[in-house]
Amino acid sequence: MPQMIHTLRRADLPENGVRTFEVAGAHYLVADIEGEVQAFAVVGPAAEALARAAIAEGRLRCPLH
Repeated sequence: MPQMIHTLRRADLPENGVRTFEVAGAHYLVADIEGEVQAFAVVGPAAEALARAAIAEGRLRCPLH
C-alpha cells in the first residue's frame, strides 16, 4: 500500500488553534500550542468530538476529557 503524506502549511494553522483531518478512516489533529506545532492521532470516542477540541491555558483540551 502506498504511503500517504498529508501536508499543512504553517500559515494555515492558527496560533493557539487546531486543524483536524481524517485519512483512510483514521483521525488526526495538528495544534499550535504556544508556538509549538504538535500532531496527534486520535482514537476512540474522542474522534467524534474533534471539531470541539481547543487550546486553553497552553494545553490541548478535549471536550470529552
